[in-house]
Amino acid sequence: MLPWGAPRDPADFESAVSEVEHRSAERWLAPTFQLWRTASVPPRGDTPDDGRPAEWAGHHRQLAEFLFARGYRSVAPTDVLWTQVGENLDSAAWDGRILVNETPDAAWMDAIRRGLARDLDAATDLVFRQLLSGVRSRFLRLMDDSGTAIAVAKVSLVPDPRPDSDAVYGGIYSMWVDPEHRGQGLARTLLRGIFHQARQLGLSGLWLQVEHTAPAARGLYLQEGFRQVASYSYLTRTVETPVH
Repeated sequence: MLPWGAPRDPADFESAVSEVEHRSAERWLAPTFQLWRTASVPPRGDTPDDGRPAEWAGHHRQLAEFLFARGYRSVAPTDVLWTQVGENLDSAAWDGRILVNETPDAAWMDAIRRGLARDLDAATDLVFRQLLSGVRSRFLRLMDDSGTAIAVAKVSLVPDPRPDSDAVYGGIYSMWVDPEHRGQGLARTLLRGIFHQARQLGLSGLWLQVEHTAPAARGLYLQEGFRQVASYSYLTRTVETPVH
């Protein structure tokens, strides 16, 4: 559940949360809210921001206090990082081991399955592929000498929704390096390949999300010019038996 706003009346506030909890319990799901917090320092440059994130943050702080008092706990805290493409021109070198497709090919999918560390049945694999291909994207893979993808990433291409803007932004997802090849700088190589692609595609900026459990990855992104613009976490609690 991503809260869009907050009721002014505390009674309405409690009623809205209770309704989410009831509907979740009916489906044997844990009630879960995604809560956002903006960075303390506003981002510089052409960051897509129509003012709503700051308003959401105020509502979400209020909701967080209410949910913590109700017994919720925070899980999967995540930072949202942003960079302007122009800030990374010096590091946008292209590595010939990187291949790019507009759809996830067999080699890219094989790498992602290895990253999941489990086999997907045919139906799940089909749905997963459709989700990956749901928006216009670029799929990058870095190959070893045997032709195996040992690092992959997806860049979703998202037009700015503002009617007076023709900017397009890139969201970096599914970035993965084979555990047997970590510590060799492949993540940095792939990231700089993404910068190169972003420049070729004329993107205005790039964003990505990194969990607090991945400090090494976060450090890499900051070294390569990203900065934090927001963070979010999920507040959840144990599923309760539905009441009818």
